Amino acid sequence: MAKENTEVDNKIWEAASDGDLELVKRIVDANPKLANAMDEYGYTPLHAAASWKWPAILTYLIGKGGDPKIADPDGDTPLHVCEDIECAKILLENGADGLAKNNDGKDPIVTTLELECPDVAKYIADYMGVPVPRVEERNASDDDADFEELANQMMERLKTENGDDIDEDALRDVIMKEILQSLKMTVKDDVDDEDAKNEENSLPKNEKEKS
Repeated sequence: MAKENTEVDNKIWEAASDGDLELVKRIVDANPKLANAMDEYGYTPLHAAASWKWPAILTYLIGKGGDPKIADPDGDTPLHVCEDIECAKILLENGADGLAKNNDGKDPIVTTLELECPDVAKYIADYMGVPVPRVEERNASDDDADFEELANQMMERLKTENGDDIDEDALRDVIMKEILQSLKMTVKDDVDDEDAKNEENSLPKNEKEKS
């Protein structure tokens, strides 16, 4: 998607964020491709309208060819940044994917929860026919993404040091095993610390003072 950078064209993102429907109409009517135009950060007018809760602007942009599935460089679609149920409804009914993953492996249900919009997250989940993930499930997903990123970083470093003539699948398996082993040791240390605390708390007061 081409990025627009003229002074006139730049007003489209400001107008969409401010809820200025008339200005949005004037700009897009004069240049329809701006409905999907990205700013320097890959942000589109649809992202702005969904984030700032302007359903009328969102409807207009989609009617002018705006793509509800368009993603920024982070993989976030307008639905990922949506903070309004009506906007979510418009996006979903026009083809937005409520389960699309961004570059962090998060779908709009998770990202709207992170934006502290549980009502929007529930609406998307209900529309897609899936449950809203519990906190521990979201944390586990974040951990998996962190491990994957760490593994990729280690692989790139080893490839730089040893060249490209390595078995990537075998190397990835070794790296993941090392990461999991480190995780197990961390969990064991946490459990040992908790056991020690519990044991100390169970001692009589005079025994605690001795220890």
